[in-house]
Amino acid sequence: MIFARLIALWGIAAADFDYRGRPTYEGIISFYQQDAVIYLLKRSYVVKVNGEHPTCVYNKVKISYRIGFTLEQGYTTSHGNVKYDVDAKSNLETKMNFAPIITTFRLDNKNITRKYHFHFYDPVAQCAVLTFTDYSGTVRCELHTWKKFASYKYYGNCQEEYDYQCPGRESHSVYLGYCPHIR
Repeated sequence: MIFARLIALWGIAAADFDYRGRPTYEGIISFYQQDAVIYLLKRSYVVKVNGEHPTCVYNKVKISYRIGFTLEQGYTTSHGNVKYDVDAKSNLETKMNFAPIITTFRLDNKNITRKYHFHFYDPVAQCAVLTFTDYSGTVRCELHTWKKFASYKYYGNCQEEYDYQCPGRESHSVYLGYCPHIR
C-alpha cells in the first residue's frame, strides 16, 4: 500500500516538473543569436504584396545586445527582394506562465510597430512560436526556425504550440524553395 502511494506521488511530482513554462528572456537571446538567419515557416494569416504572396520571408540578426537586437527583415516578390531594418527590445522580467514580450519597430518608420509574445522555444529544433494581436484584435500566430533547420518536416513541440495558440485556424506556409540571396 505504501509502495502504491509512493508511485502515485512520484507520478504527480513528475507531471509537475515536466512543464517548463514559457521561455525566458534567455530563450529569446538564444534564438535570436548574432548573425542567425531565421525563416518564417508558417502563419495563421495571409499577406499579399502587390497582389502576390511574398516568399523567402526572413529575419537576419544584425546586432544582438543585452535587452534586444536589430534585424534585417526581408521577403521576395516577382518585383524583387525587399529588406528593411527592425529594432526589437525584450522585457527582462519573465514569469513561468507568461510569454516574454518583444516590441519591434521599423527603423525607417517608427510608426510601424508590433508587440510579439514569444510563446515557445525549442532549442533542439531551433524553432519558436510567436503571436501578435492585429489592429482588429485578432491573435495571429507565426512559426519561425533557423535557416539550417528549415525543412517543413519536423517541428514537433513548436507545431503543437502553434496549434494550441491558434486552434482550428488555417495555416499558410511560406515558400522557401529558392532563397539563395539570404545569407
